[in-house]
Amino acid sequence: MVNFILKRLLYGLLVLFGVVTIIFLLFNVLPGDPARMMLGQRADMASVQAINHDLGRDKPMITQYFNFLNDLSPVSFHNTTDKNNYWYLDETKYSVHLTLLKLGNHNELILKKPYLRRSYQSKRPVSEILTSAFPATFLLATVAIAFAMIVGILIGILCAIYRNSFFDRLSLVFSVLGMSLPSFLPPYFLPGYLLSCWQTIPA
Repeated sequence: MVNFILKRLLYGLLVLFGVVTIIFLLFNVLPGDPARMMLGQRADMASVQAINHDLGRDKPMITQYFNFLNDLSPVSFHNTTDKNNYWYLDETKYSVHLTLLKLGNHNELILKKPYLRRSYQSKRPVSEILTSAFPATFLLATVAIAFAMIVGILIGILCAIYRNSFFDRLSLVFSVLGMSLPSFLPPYFLPGYLLSCWQTIPA
């Protein structure tokens, strides 16, 4: 049992590591300059370079990747004296932290909440944006799950009672439709899609 739990935790960490790596590559390999997004297309080169230095984007890609992991990880390495160091322990970013290990006179290993950096568009901390959006998202998800459970169980009971009836076939069509229809599909595709679903159901 313990081995099973440890394996699942390891697989979960590997999946999380893969997702973080893909997100990093998407934001750093695809074309686009965050500094230009923050300052506008008419910004002078000195301002763009200053923003890129502040974001650490003037460093090699592998260094940027490790900086990204260091910010996201709850256990991270930081410099405590050099304010020009990208890994400087800035109290505005890491206001709540716990020192786990001192590495010489200038470096520490700390425990902190993940630092999600700033939004390129709104210039607000990402954690602040997520926190402000969480209550409404939680309410929406809770209502949606409750509605799906109540309606789904009710329709399932009726389909079991009236098996192979018109209602049973119709509910199956709408169930398949709800699971497979993309949200971006225009409404005028709906009649043809419903007809194709109906035709695939055996009589």
